[in-house]
Amino acid sequence: MRHSLSALLLCLPLVGCAYNPSEQEMKVVSEMKTNMRPYGLGRYLIDLPSGWRSVSTDVKFYYGSGVDMHTVEVLLIDDDISREEFERALVQRVERLKSQQNWETHTPMLLRSAEEPMSEVNGSSRFAVLMRYYDSYTMTESKGHELHLWVDGIYVLLRATSYEGIEGIDNPEPLEKVEERLRTLARSVAKVRNPESTRSGFILGPVVMDDGHTHEAATLSFYDPKRPDMDLEVYYSAITPDDKERLFERVENNSALFGMGAAAMDKVMGAETLRKGKRPFAGMDGDEWLWVERKAAPRKLTFTAETYRPDPGFMRPSLTVDLTMGGLVAQRDEAGKWSLDGPDDFIGEWTLPFGEKSVSERGEYPSRDYDASLTDYEAMGLWDAILDSIRPRPGAVAPPRPPRQPPLPVESQAQVQANQRVMDHFIATGVWLEPRES
Repeated sequence: MRHSLSALLLCLPLVGCAYNPSEQEMKVVSEMKTNMRPYGLGRYLIDLPSGWRSVSTDVKFYYGSGVDMHTVEVLLIDDDISREEFERALVQRVERLKSQQNWETHTPMLLRSAEEPMSEVNGSSRFAVLMRYYDSYTMTESKGHELHLWVDGIYVLLRATSYEGIEGIDNPEPLEKVEERLRTLARSVAKVRNPESTRSGFILGPVVMDDGHTHEAATLSFYDPKRPDMDLEVYYSAITPDDKERLFERVENNSALFGMGAAAMDKVMGAETLRKGKRPFAGMDGDEWLWVERKAAPRKLTFTAETYRPDPGFMRPSLTVDLTMGGLVAQRDEAGKWSLDGPDDFIGEWTLPFGEKSVSERGEYPSRDYDASLTDYEAMGLWDAILDSIRPRPGAVAPPRPPRQPPLPVESQAQVQANQRVMDHFIATGVWLEPRES
């Protein structure tokens, strides 16, 4: 019976397979596909069932190259927060930084906190505060910089580090330049009204941003508030080359560390492969591996796929897509948000440096076991619809600006009049007053 069940599962995606889905399974898949809508995925678009939300989403932008490369990290803290809640979160953050002391200066870690002027962009209300603090308890040279930005109910955190004054670092950027980079990027942040027609830039959840950086790497996560066991995560890297080992090679090599192959490891874990093989998506070559864990309660599904391309770039990123269902899942509140440290923790201290230990770090993480809420057939139908929908976003990369031309020399009024007399004489007689240069 076990062998026949395995054979049945392996043939699920194949045409002509004997498995016949139930009417309920076909209805669930049809409803999910019918209600899908586009979401932003960096420079790409992805279709997900309506109502899904972004969570634990961040991107790191890189500027320059080699030893001269600098970075800015951007985190989506909250996509539905009032201005009052945002300002209360900033008070908490300031007080937290003031309460910590640098061991060398015996002064608070916070060095400054000030509101930054931000004009409206596409009708979006904006408010920002820039904070500077010691980045280390034991040193004073490196500084942390955070720009907290509120855009029409969306909380975005931009942060970077400056290393001016640290020995061994050649040509460190002045902290003023680091903060100006945060300001420049923050000015480009705008709320996404329609991901299919938004302007050029990188879409991070409900916002888009672009400031001419040279590389971008992100973790983009989505979940369905109606299905707490389900989580979709996309690892995104623009110009980095592909891994030397592909998906199957890495799994086999990892299994070899335990002295067995991947198939033997699956047997030990009680996992069964639903589908495995080549799977092009997002306009690139790719592989996928879909498996289910049945032995241990609860039942858990894990689907993964990744792209391969010889020509990496902003519009040819490396993508790794993971869809998980079932297993041990963290609890969310009624609004669908994580509730790690209570309702007053709007900012999520666990996402920031110098934060107190969160509930999760104290071993009190509120979570529970879930059985996968979709059958194998339903989950694979959703997976195929999601992968098939990933596509480049039109206009995601702005055309290169033409090189700036050197300004023309400014002629004096006397020279302009002399040139006019020469031209008038030539028109009247056909003879130049002065020899022309060839």
